Amino acid sequence: MDTDWIDILIPILAALLGGWVGAWFQNLFLQHRTNKVRKIAIRGLRVFKKYAKDGQTYDTAASDFNNELNVVEKRAVLVALCKLGIPVVKPVDNVFDIAHIRFEHVVISKDSLFLMTEQINKGNCDTMFFSDVDEYFSSNSRLYATRAVAKKYVDIDLSKCSLEKNNQQITHPTLTTTLFTPGELNVLNVFRYHTNLDTYFDGTGKADQSKMQQLKKEIDLGLWDTYLFWDWEAYQSVRNQNNMAVVFANVMQNNSAQQCTTQIDNKDSVELNTQQASDNH
Repeated sequence: MDTDWIDILIPILAALLGGWVGAWFQNLFLQHRTNKVRKIAIRGLRVFKKYAKDGQTYDTAASDFNNELNVVEKRAVLVALCKLGIPVVKPVDNVFDIAHIRFEHVVISKDSLFLMTEQINKGNCDTMFFSDVDEYFSSNSRLYATRAVAKKYVDIDLSKCSLEKNNQQITHPTLTTTLFTPGELNVLNVFRYHTNLDTYFDGTGKADQSKMQQLKKEIDLGLWDTYLFWDWEAYQSVRNQNNMAVVFANVMQNNSAQQCTTQIDNKDSVELNTQQASDNH
């Protein structure tokens, strides 16, 4: 009888022990892999730390970043870094090149990099590692493309404009087709019209760079999407309809006012005639 129990218990204990040992080794392997990826992400942040001085921007560190991390390493950590706040440029041509990552013209902040490093060390980004890079950057490609064009316009045109205080006239640099494609210019038409405001300039008439950065943040948040996706011809048609409605309303108001004036004059004339007739009697 004891032998029967031993024959039953030994396989059960062996299975439990094997499962526990297997789970332990699997957890050890996953932890080792996670720690390795965390170190890769932190190594990528160290590249930007070298440039975090004298107001340097992320785009100046692009070459160094691409040389420091190979393609496999970038695929493992790039989505996590982007979600942490590293301003990776979204592809405007619907093609994402993992070998040549580009970054936006944003000033590097040491404090932000320190907080990003803390988040990685605490494990708060572990679930974002190994995310599909191509899918992440290729989804909503048209949305990213239009926003990228708008920010490009802010950087190379609007931020270099000047305001004539006397006549409130904004002077733009020459917007050549060498800087923008015909498709990009179509995207910008309505957006340019609505950002042609004196509020973006300081007291000397120069473009306020802090407001330029705020404008680009608003673009990223989607606050300008309506104007970026609005066709210029359709926008002009709506404006013309609104203008015609205003003109028609003004004409109707003027006609109404003239009719009231005529009626009052007629009434006064009738009363005057009646009074004169009464006096004659």
